[in-house]
Amino acid sequence: MRYVSLLLCMIGLISCHQPGYQIRTYHENGYTLADTLLHGNVRSIPFDAYARYAICYIGPDSGRIATGKPLPRSGRTPDPGGYLARKFDSNYMTIHVDTSHTQLQFEHSHFDTTTNRRIIDSISLFNGMRVTLKNVSDSLLYLGNFNTLGFAYLEMQNGKKDWIRMENPSSWYSYCSTGARANYLRPGEILIAKFPRYEGEFTANFRVVWEKYNRQKICSNEFVAPVSDLMLNIVDLKTERYSE
Repeated sequence: MRYVSLLLCMIGLISCHQPGYQIRTYHENGYTLADTLLHGNVRSIPFDAYARYAICYIGPDSGRIATGKPLPRSGRTPDPGGYLARKFDSNYMTIHVDTSHTQLQFEHSHFDTTTNRRIIDSISLFNGMRVTLKNVSDSLLYLGNFNTLGFAYLEMQNGKKDWIRMENPSSWYSYCSTGARANYLRPGEILIAKFPRYEGEFTANFRVVWEKYNRQKICSNEFVAPVSDLMLNIVDLKTERYSE
């Protein structure tokens, strides 16, 4: 009987086992970044020219910061207070890209009417990189709605050292904002978002750009990332148009 009870206990523990994960930490200037990486089939996203910059954290650059998954898309936004700058340039904000290995975690779910809550069915894992925005001004910065950077996109350098826009910002195809959270960056605060490391057989120089309605660009540091034949074709076509 004792062995039977022990066996049943072991079965119960196994059935309650959660998917494996690891927490990778990075020590930055003033804070520790904790990134949760799930064990599973991690793959790269095929390039489709649509920007995906999932916001994972907004707040002070101090203490322990967790960036496992994106913030909620909706929810009540507290009054941020302070002077609001909706139009700003590199004197207001800096952008830095970190190519250290990370994951984009996209949840697939459905709404259960019996329990009146959303149930997660599965999680897709993709290779990603991190981008950090910092408010270096005395003003409050408005960054858009939902949980993505609406005015960020990727630029790639062609053979002539010109920078070519590769993505359509998410603000171009995010029309409805009903119930969407508004994202603000207070003076001295940082925002950490993740974006895809695309599939590719080659490498090229890239940078992340913030540009709101054709105003002055704010550019990140340059970094090397994979590039596919499709991306190279887009760069070639746009280069030909610019040179006409």
